[in-house]
Amino acid sequence: MLLTDILDLLKLQPKPLSHYAQYSLTTTLGIALFISLVLGLTMPIEPSVSTGVNLALALISMLIVITAVAVFFKFWLSRKERVFTLQAVFNLIVFTGVVDLLFVPLVILGETSDIFLYLQLPLIAYSLLIFLKAISKGGEVSMGYTVGGTVISFIAAFALIFMTILIFIALGLLPMPTLPPMPAA
Repeated sequence: MLLTDILDLLKLQPKPLSHYAQYSLTTTLGIALFISLVLGLTMPIEPSVSTGVNLALALISMLIVITAVAVFFKFWLSRKERVFTLQAVFNLIVFTGVVDLLFVPLVILGETSDIFLYLQLPLIAYSLLIFLKAISKGGEVSMGYTVGGTVISFIAAFALIFMTILIFIALGLLPMPTLPPMPAA
């Protein structure tokens, strides 16, 4: 059952990677879109940017990044002769991202007290630990190999997000970044 598998991931008890191929792409895409929708609504890029642009950027970025990371890890695991379907890897990545929904209350509460902003750091670490443990144990590869693949895939993911932002700027949907004014001498 889907909820049980997600809870097992949150308890750092992933199943073999091939197990996650049983869920339909429609279900997984729905979860991914829900996560990006919630994060897009609660974490605006800049106050001057419209909600629609924030949502569009969140939805497009998340789908591009998850797909790119899934394709990379399918290749990365195949280097160790671990062959899994793209759907299984994609589903696992989306399911490990469910913990990111816990950012929402911290962001909302962070407007009242800075302590909630600092609580985001352990949540980021926990989210990363879930991802590393799920890929390592589920893909039956070493944690070091998983960390190496994660570093490479995150660099590529940041580049894709940066390119998406540049496209939004070129289309006029996001403001051009500017430097703060220089103080008068």
